Amino acid sequence: EWILPDDPDIVINRNEEGILEVVFTRTGEFTIGMRARSFNCESEAFKTISITESSGRSQDQSTENTLRDQININAFPNPAKGRINITVALDDESPAEVMLLSNLNRKMLRHQKIEGSKDYLVRWDVPELTAGIYLIYVVQNDKITTERIIIK
Repeated sequence: EWILPDDPDIVINRNEEGILEVVFTRTGEFTIGMRARSFNCESEAFKTISITESSGRSQDQSTENTLRDQININAFPNPAKGRINITVALDDESPAEVMLLSNLNRKMLRHQKIEGSKDYLVRWDVPELTAGIYLIYVVQNDKITTERIIIK
């Protein structure tokens, strides 16, 4: 569950799949958090982000930098039954986190920290998951990537 500031200068759009788009209408620092619950445990993590004026770069330059600074993930087999394999390719060896969340209520079902390499293969046995769509998030520093996986 996302923890977002109650600020009139932040516009939060949620689509029918529950994906959030956060639009900042002014520069400044904003603190955004995430709350995760699993059984009787609850954890919160917060990150302060700085919104600055546009750098004036062209769209092509911006796209080129975004492609260079991204996290690549692939979940397979998709659809899966009983086991999920996730390949993760990072830009650098900074620590990252891999999370499996329910698409329905965004409940965190699995969590694993990864560090010391750029490339990983994460394997999770998930025989308890019911059929449906689940989300895999990989977070590293200020980057986040999402992949959908179907459990049959």
